[in-house]
Amino acid sequence: MSKKSSPPLKRVADTLALRQSLADQIAAQERYLASLNITLQRATALYRHGAVSYIEVLSAQRDIFTTRQTLLELNYSRQANEITLFTALGGGWME
Repeated sequence: MSKKSSPPLKRVADTLALRQSLADQIAAQERYLASLNITLQRATALYRHGAVSYIEVLSAQRDIFTTRQTLLELNYSRQANEITLFTALGGGWME
């Protein structure tokens, strides 16, 4: 492998590694979001029965909002990574 071809191959390899990392992070956040939805349901039920204050419900809602925001950011990064991979593999735009 020549020195000229090494940086483009490294860029492809790095982009593919990041792609996998982002996919893993997205999957983990989706699992976490599912568990937070269960937590919200339980907090709401407990609140309705007078077992906890409304702060518990609000806290669960805040955690869901934060996790959704993180998922949006990860999905944005994944899409940007797809563009980087496309260009690293030689794709481009005609001007």
